[in-house]
Amino acid sequence: MADFISGVFGRITRRATIATIQPVVTTTTTTQIQAQVQTAEIVKDEAHPVKSEPIDGGKTPAEGAQGSSQSSTPMKEHLIAKVTDGSTSPKRSRRATCVPNPGTPKSRRRAITQTPVCQEGITSLSTLLNDEITVRGSVWLLRMKAGRDQPGPRQGPLSYRHFLEKEVPADITEQIKKDLSRTYPQYEVFQNKDVQIKMYNILKSVAAYRPTLGYLQGMGYIAALLITMMPEEDAFWFMVCMIENFGMEDYWGGSLPGLPKSFFILEKLLESSLPKLSQHLRDMDIQTSAYATPWLITMFLCNHSMPFAMRLWDIILFEGFDYVYNVSLALFTLHETEILKMSFDQVLLFLQFSMKQIGNEPDVEEILRICGKMKQSVQTKVQNFTKLYDLKTEGKRTL
Repeated sequence: MADFISGVFGRITRRATIATIQPVVTTTTTTQIQAQVQTAEIVKDEAHPVKSEPIDGGKTPAEGAQGSSQSSTPMKEHLIAKVTDGSTSPKRSRRATCVPNPGTPKSRRRAITQTPVCQEGITSLSTLLNDEITVRGSVWLLRMKAGRDQPGPRQGPLSYRHFLEKEVPADITEQIKKDLSRTYPQYEVFQNKDVQIKMYNILKSVAAYRPTLGYLQGMGYIAALLITMMPEEDAFWFMVCMIENFGMEDYWGGSLPGLPKSFFILEKLLESSLPKLSQHLRDMDIQTSAYATPWLITMFLCNHSMPFAMRLWDIILFEGFDYVYNVSLALFTLHETEILKMSFDQVLLFLQFSMKQIGNEPDVEEILRICGKMKQSVQTKVQNFTKLYDLKTEGKRTL
């Protein structure tokens, strides 16, 4: 399965990295996809991209974004009101959780001035507003078991519109609004108000779907990525299935129990595979949490350009979340010699931010080749380190 995805999307990503990261709608036929993916049917005409279906009889999100203010449905006015004031949400004590994110005014200016190539990225606003679903988007939905006809949360009694209209605590909606312009600051299209409305709707609805999870800074990167290849409603159900089927609740909600475990595994992987680099980081007192938090929460979206991370997601979604450890170790393996020569500030800058610059990124296919070579050994080590972590935490609980 992973070989098929690698073949289908390799050419797409290479073109995207050079010139554009707008979604690519190919002419791959339904028969070809069914034969290779061997999963639920993708209903689409190769000459006409699939359009999003109306939500409970209303207009599609695209029609809402393009329609006039005198539209017969109140959906557009409702969405704009939610973004502009948020006053309808009741105040509660629960706070939206924030993590380090390159979203300050200084870092936004730095992102724009240091990444001129990225400004040529997403150039077609209409692509994001027309609610087209790409071949990649269709395959991702099927892999996440979020397809329109697949059994799962999407087939439950509650519709997307239900969650869209459900009240969410005011502190969460306010935090979502603040983070919209901080998401992908190097891509100007995500500063467009209509695009931000779509992102807001998805994130608010996810918070409504799982109130105990709420909202975590960094989830906006995932919403932004998804709307480049699928309609708003599909993106919402995709994120829901990431919570239900992919284990992301441990990285997005509550006390983030997945992070300490992943930090432990990453540290042990470095120690066993790259001992000199591991010691170099310890000597400089660089904590794993200082660079790996956004890697884990956004699965590399926050720290890398969209085409680079999109290619990684092709494989991560098919291999499972543990493939994040493969990619992390591959990045360190490729850059070990450089990092060993860096100072404290240089290492943090390199791992936290500089990889967003397309010119500074390694060849993503080289990263995946390294991942393939070490896949079996990393998989075995991750299993062993997971057991070790569970034994340690269980021992602490008994004490």
